Amino acid sequence: MFETVSGKAVLADLRRFCRYGESPLVVSSIRQESDQFATAVNIGRQEAFSRIAHMIHLDDAQLINLKEEAQNE
Repeated sequence: MFETVSGKAVLADLRRFCRYGESPLVVSSIRQESDQFATAVNIGRQEAFSRIAHMIHLDDAQLINLKEEAQNE
């Protein structure tokens, strides 16, 4: 389902939304401390994306391409 042009766009957007490959840490702009709840949300998103990537057998090169595609949009 992710092999189509639309599917690849959805997967690239999902990777960006889940901040996959980035630090999940969120720092509060008001307190200048880590926000434990927002960080936990990001970790959950990354786990969900990781599960999808594993299920459709994405390799590292494909994940890098998704990151590049998401940055170009």
